[in-house]
Amino acid sequence: MSEPVRITVKPDGSYTLLRGERPLIFGLTRELAFSLAESCGVAIERVYSIG
Repeated sequence: MSEPVRITVKPDGSYTLLRGERPLIFGLTRELAFSLAESCGVAIERVYSIG
């Protein structure tokens, strides 16, 4: 069973494609992130930092 693919977006607006917890592509554009989410069913998750 493969790990899920997802996209995270940080408060600064940067998008990253991940497989499980391993980053695959940093610095996706918003348009590409939403295109992947729509066409491939990839979830986009917000990432928050506590500090």
